[in-house]
Amino acid sequence: MQHLSALSNTLLFFSFVLGVLALCLFLLHKIKASIFLLVAASLLIGFLFATLDPFLQLWDEQFHALVSKNLLKHWWKPTLYENPILTYDYKRWGSNHIWLHKQPLFMWQMALSEYFFGNTEIGVRFPDVVLHALLTFIIFDLGRLIKNERVGFLAALFFTFLLFPLELISGNIGLDHNDFDFMFYITASFWAYFRYRENERILWLTLIGLFAGCAVLIKWLPGLLVYLCWFTIYVYDQRTLKNIFIKSKPIVISALTAFIVFLPWQVYCYINYPIEFKQEMLYNSLHITTALQGHGGDWTFYFTDISKLYGEGDLVPYILLISFLFFVYDKKQSIHNKIIITTAISVIYLFFTIVQTKMTGFVAVVLPLVIIVFANFITEVLELIKNKTIYKLVFSIVVLTITFLFFDLNMVLKRHSLTYKPDNDKKGRLENIVQTQKLKELSDLISNKNIVLFNCDNLYIKTMYYCENVTAYGFVPSIVECETIKNKGYKIAVLRNKILPDYIENDKSILKINF
Repeated sequence: MQHLSALSNTLLFFSFVLGVLALCLFLLHKIKASIFLLVAASLLIGFLFATLDPFLQLWDEQFHALVSKNLLKHWWKPTLYENPILTYDYKRWGSNHIWLHKQPLFMWQMALSEYFFGNTEIGVRFPDVVLHALLTFIIFDLGRLIKNERVGFLAALFFTFLLFPLELISGNIGLDHNDFDFMFYITASFWAYFRYRENERILWLTLIGLFAGCAVLIKWLPGLLVYLCWFTIYVYDQRTLKNIFIKSKPIVISALTAFIVFLPWQVYCYINYPIEFKQEMLYNSLHITTALQGHGGDWTFYFTDISKLYGEGDLVPYILLISFLFFVYDKKQSIHNKIIITTAISVIYLFFTIVQTKMTGFVAVVLPLVIIVFANFITEVLELIKNKTIYKLVFSIVVLTITFLFFDLNMVLKRHSLTYKPDNDKKGRLENIVQTQKLKELSDLISNKNIVLFNCDNLYIKTMYYCENVTAYGFVPSIVECETIKNKGYKIAVLRNKILPDYIENDKSILKINF
């Protein structure tokens, strides 16, 4: 029988108990207490997913973890291979030295976490546990600002237990922590914008820029999405170009803040790592014209793929589309809210539909906004019930049912039980656990001993993460490579997981390790 560990079951149970209690308190109009419990539930279930798999996930999470580990040694120099003994191709992001393949903020966060938790899986994932809980509150407040507390609470509840963001925390999906943090900072920038509209204080204006700048430092220029939506409002309100410029002081101040946040890193990289920086800028642009690494699809990709974000089911895309159209025509919504939200969602889906490289997580940046739009639709439908007693009963049943469907317990069991085998890997979950344990034991044998380890297959990144001051490669070294390494004063070790060439077996100076 598929099952989770006792700890996971306990965390899951109490997180849902807190969620149900939060719903009950909300129906009793104890808003602050209900949000407090919901944030606690969010923290608890985020921690659950951070601890579900006691190994780093293949592929992206391993790379992000290794770079963040190396950042602790030199904060301003992101490296994958800390000590690349053999020659490498700087154009190959999976095996180079200076690693600018991703913007650094989320890895800085991970590095800070690893400083306290060590080179552990929870050290890699803990920042997202915290951000998940913070995002639960932000979504509530954003929903309140867009419509009312009921919409905010439902959206926050749905998000807390929605499976896709939780799987990003676990590292099990797509670009994992990179995508999650991008979603967080973009959502935070929209929240700060709505708070600025509510109370035009310089604090909120600055926070818009801070969050947008941080979003760019996660995953580049789509992080400035809030300014496109904000400018669209100006165009609608002012009508003429002259008036737009006259009234544009707030957006200029905020945008300057964003540039102050993200531009120094780009200049720094251009000056210090010009070859790698130009290569990564070129690679980023290729996403638009080329389906990189087989991540392609037609113009229907994000519509048909939407169930991966919001729960399995053929009706999911259509229900969300109806919710979106309802929001557009909702007479209770201000025109400003409609323009901001519909522009954000439409631009992201249209842009990434045009982009040739397609991945599910690309459109997750507007996931919280979609959840708010959906919560708005559910709220309006349920308010057709006039009897208060019946309303509360139906409201509770419908909301809990949707929450459970969003969580998709069956998928959790499928992905995180001992029998789980990911689509992109022949190794089962149990084998991943055993391999990770072996690597941690291997660390005692080879760490800090001037060793270059070979024949690690796809474990070479994991090996360098768990083992200190070890350079690891996935292949068996040639005779020339062995001589090169010896001449540089390093020892050679090879994992014996298959038949090795005679020149390896017969060389007594090479350490052979059964694995």
